[in-house]
Amino acid sequence: MTAVELVIAPPLRDGHQVWLLVNGEISQTALYSDVFWLTGLTTG
Repeated sequence: MTAVELVIAPPLRDGHQVWLLVNGEISQTALYSDVFWLTGLTTG
């Protein structure tokens, strides 16, 4: 597993979400968080 931690300034407001894209595709559903955990990534 790989952690992707974001530093968001200014902080997210109520109702705002973060979407993580991997190779142009949505990797996970929207989160109200600043940390994503990814699995199955290829090296390189």
